[in-house]
Amino acid sequence: MERGGTGPHQAEDRVSTALRRVNGGIALERKPLTQLLLERVPSTTCHDRSEYRFDLFVLRDFAASLPASLHWRLLLPVLFFVDLDDGDRCFIISADTFTALRVLGLLHGRRELVGNRLYLDRSVAEGFIARFPGMGQVAVAPLLA
Repeated sequence: MERGGTGPHQAEDRVSTALRRVNGGIALERKPLTQLLLERVPSTTCHDRSEYRFDLFVLRDFAASLPASLHWRLLLPVLFFVDLDDGDRCFIISADTFTALRVLGLLHGRRELVGNRLYLDRSVAEGFIARFPGMGQVAVAPLLA
């Protein structure tokens, strides 16, 4: 018999709670780039119900770097997922994100397709976020996968 809340189900609950806290600031609702450009104060809501605001100047710069055909399809913020057991890679699950990264010239290093996940060097996410602050987020995969 399990005592003191130390069984496997309690441990899983604690891990889930911790991951919810880690991913609390991750956007719950992602919006097309064009929609954000039309908003007076471009923003969305996070998992923890806080507001996630986009910088309009960065949004405009980002939009100018992409073909118009992606503006309605690409959802922001771009999500890069990390697995807890693989710190050197991240993955994306959107074909439009892949297209945007390719157009921006940010795809480098190794790539591996596993199911619906395209694994990339983590430096791709870091480069994107450095070039376009606030346009991308890094989420821990187990909570959102």
